[in-house]
Amino acid sequence: MSQDTMIQALMQSQAYKQQPEKNQHHLVIYDSKTEGESKTQPAIRMPANRPTYMSSVVGASLRAFCPEYLATGTADEDALSINEQTIFMFFDAFKHDNQATFEKIFNLPDRKLKRAKRILYISYEESTYLRRTRARVSQWTDLDIVEQALIISQNSLKLELRKRLVYDNCTNRFNHIGPVTLEDPSSDWNLSLADKKELLGDTLRESGGRSAVEAEDSGGRRAATDLEPVSWHGNSTDFWKEILHGYLAATCTDCTPQNDNLAVACILLGVKYVAFLNTPAHAELLSPRLEEQIFKLMRDPTCEELYVPVAMSELSFLNPDAPVQRHARQGWWPRKKRAGKGKAGGRGESDGNKGAGGTGAEAGGKSAGQDGSEGKGGSGEGSVSQRKKKGAGKSHGGVEDLASLLQ
Repeated sequence: MSQDTMIQALMQSQAYKQQPEKNQHHLVIYDSKTEGESKTQPAIRMPANRPTYMSSVVGASLRAFCPEYLATGTADEDALSINEQTIFMFFDAFKHDNQATFEKIFNLPDRKLKRAKRILYISYEESTYLRRTRARVSQWTDLDIVEQALIISQNSLKLELRKRLVYDNCTNRFNHIGPVTLEDPSSDWNLSLADKKELLGDTLRESGGRSAVEAEDSGGRRAATDLEPVSWHGNSTDFWKEILHGYLAATCTDCTPQNDNLAVACILLGVKYVAFLNTPAHAELLSPRLEEQIFKLMRDPTCEELYVPVAMSELSFLNPDAPVQRHARQGWWPRKKRAGKGKAGGRGESDGNKGAGGTGAEAGGKSAGQDGSEGKGGSGEGSVSQRKKKGAGKSHGGVEDLASLLQ
C-alpha cells in the first residue's frame, strides 16, 4: 500500500474525523516489538527492523492529521506540520539507536518540522519478563529490561495532571512507568502456528545476528498445530490503558498491531481506534477475538467499564471462562442496537449488521459498511470482511477502524 493510499484511508476513518477536546490528543503508536516476528527464537529475538514501512505509515499519519497538507486538494509539502494535538510515540524494543531513524521521518528534504521530544522509560518486572520469553536462560552478563519510548509532538507537552491507573504514588508528569508486569503467555491470545503465520504475513522475517540472551534449546521444531501467543513481545491491556490514560488520548492509531490488547484498552476507555492490520487473515481472526473478549468483560463484575448485569443473568448458561460463540447469544442483545453498532473497518464490501454490538462505527454498521472501499487496504465501517469476500487484498496494510463500545 502506497503512502497516498494510506493517507486517504486514514482520512476516511472515524478516528481521524474526530476533533479531540481541549487537552486531548490523537495518539499514533509505533511499537518496534510488534512490527513483525523473528522466524527463529521469536520469544527471545526482537523482530527485524522495517524502516521503509515505518517511514511510510508514520508519514501517512503525520500528513492525514495536518489539515493544511491537502487544503487545496493537492499535497503541499510546504504546508506540512505536526498537528498540535497529535502525539507520536515510538517504542524502541530496547534498541535505542533506532530512535534516530524514527525522528528522521519528521525531517523534510529542505527543512525540519518544528517539534519537541521527550523520552519515556518503561521498566519491566524481571520474573514476568523471563516467563514471557519462555527462555530457560543458562547464563548472561547483561539483560536490558528498560525500554525507551520516544515521544514527539509539535510543542512541549503540558499534560493535565493525572494519577496512574495501575501504579501507586505515580503521575503522568514523570517520565517513567514501571515495573510493568507482563501477562502469562498461556493466558494471552494464542493461535496455532499455521494460523499465526497467516496472520503475520510477510512481517514474519529472519532476524540477523546473535540473540541477546543465550537460552537452552527448546527441544525441536515447532509443529503447525502448536499453540503460541500471537505476540511474544506485545504489552498487556493494563499497560496500554495506562498509556491512553496518561496522554489523554481521544483517538489511537496503531501502526504495528498484532494481538488485541491495545484495541481492548481503547474500547474500555472509550478511545477511537484505527489500525493497519498485517493481512486479510488478521482482520478475520481479530474480529471474533474482540467479540469474545468484550462479551467476557461484560460478564466480569470486576470490569467497571463494561460490566452489564443483564449479560451475567441472560448468559448464565455459558461458562464464564469459556469463549462466547458468535451465534450462541440467543438474541439477548436488542436487534435495533446491534444494527446500529456493527464492526468497523471492513476490507471491501460487508454488511455492518453482522458486526458485534459495540465495536462498530457511530454512524451505524450497515450504512457505514456500504461505504467501504473495495480492494486491498480498503477502509470502511462495516463488519470485518472474510478472506474470500470481494476486495480482500493479499498484502498487509489494510486499515481497520474500531469505534468505542461505550457511546
